Amino acid sequence: MHTCLYPGISQLLTKLNKQKVPWGIVTNKPESITHKLVPYFDELDKCQAIVGGDTLSERKPHPAPLLYACKQMSVSPEQCLYIGDALRDIEAGNSANMYSIIALWGYIADKAHCAQWQANSQVNLPEEIIQFIL
Repeated sequence: MHTCLYPGISQLLTKLNKQKVPWGIVTNKPESITHKLVPYFDELDKCQAIVGGDTLSERKPHPAPLLYACKQMSVSPEQCLYIGDALRDIEAGNSANMYSIIALWGYIADKAHCAQWQANSQVNLPEEIIQFIL
């Protein structure tokens, strides 16, 4: 398997799990692939929601997948952060009334355009996310 977590994600999830902060995965990749990958990473065992691009009839940038994850976790969207590395992630988070954060370490080809995405914040490293939560 060639899939790995970005540097710093393991430590972030460990902190969230210790503090009992609910979190989930919302991806446009097929749900079945996500479910196959999760068991390979101990850090992901506390994931409370997994929503794939084929879970619902709508996918990001539509807010429905994010709202569905909120229902699974029994958390209101206004209490959520949505962190992503694509414009569709930020559009979905904003449409769902979540606090949107751009993960600048992700698949962003041109970071100069990120300011136009209308996210609430940007972070360079996963550890910076903690300041918004704890």
